[in-house]
Amino acid sequence: AEQAAPEELDQALREVEEIEKLMPEIPTPVRLVADDVTPEKLASLLAENDGKMAIISAEGGIFESIAGRYSNGIPNLDVILKGHAGDNLRVDRIGRETELIDSPALTIGLTVQPEVLKGLAAKPRFRDRGLIGRFWLVMPPSMIGSRKIETQPIYPDTQIKYQYLIGDLLDLFHRIGDDQLPVTRYITLEPEAGQIFKEYCQSIEKELGPGGSMEMTKDWGGKLVGGVARIAAILHAVIHPKAPWNNKVTAESMSNAIKIGDYLQRHALSVFQLMGADPDMNGAQHILERLQREKVQQFSVRDIHTAHRSRFQKSNEILPCLNILFERGYIQPCQVEEQKRPGRKPSPRYIVNPSI
Repeated sequence: AEQAAPEELDQALREVEEIEKLMPEIPTPVRLVADDVTPEKLASLLAENDGKMAIISAEGGIFESIAGRYSNGIPNLDVILKGHAGDNLRVDRIGRETELIDSPALTIGLTVQPEVLKGLAAKPRFRDRGLIGRFWLVMPPSMIGSRKIETQPIYPDTQIKYQYLIGDLLDLFHRIGDDQLPVTRYITLEPEAGQIFKEYCQSIEKELGPGGSMEMTKDWGGKLVGGVARIAAILHAVIHPKAPWNNKVTAESMSNAIKIGDYLQRHALSVFQLMGADPDMNGAQHILERLQREKVQQFSVRDIHTAHRSRFQKSNEILPCLNILFERGYIQPCQVEEQKRPGRKPSPRYIVNPSI
């Protein structure tokens, strides 16, 4: 190039360009996983990869990104919410072509420290727009202090089978019909599996009602039965990875999915307590633990305030907590004698249910 005249170099480059135009187009490598990514970039990754993407990380940085770390504190949740529900996503930005994503499927798997979860529910819009309710939450006990120094490696045969299974499942997303469009398949249930699922839905609905275990976590509990249906479909696809639509979901697969759902339900309640998702519920539990521990038979609001001044700055902060305990039958208001002489009014009193 140093010895060639400018005209000759220009001609050579033009010839290379013409040759490249005749070369077959090199496809963009498929992306399967992202980590620390902004919501805007995540939408582009979904558009570039047929609407499929996974965020797998040992940290919770994605929460800071969607909360607005790079956008002056303005949260951007749409791509996460629609990626879970499969709602079509349309992104218009200045200087870029419109990105249309039909039926996005976003998977997020995070292994974070408990400190990341604390206060997560207090982030703007996270709870009221249903973001936290879309996550399956698990908080297993810490293994520190009982960990095995030498662990048995995964058998090579097991590892190979797993890799082939994942490959078969990924291939399901690239089935193209004769019209060169993606083929939509439907998975159905055996009658017994359908009946088991119906009964499960009814039991969960009761838990979401007044006095139920998920009364204060309706945003998460309301999506639990849908999550169990997805788990049942996944278990079914693992058994029939080549063409799961050719077989119906069995009662066994549905029962196993419900067992996983029960496991997730227990853990979610613990995680929401850690988050401080409902201060009144946490306060009620705190009071109940004291009543049980000290075997209290009768108490006043003033007694609780005196014993828990570090938690309740004012006595009226206790009333919502006591109301929760009353609604669940742990305590019962009792009559207070009318005060005849001047002075401070007697504090409201409660009787403790002996069965606790």
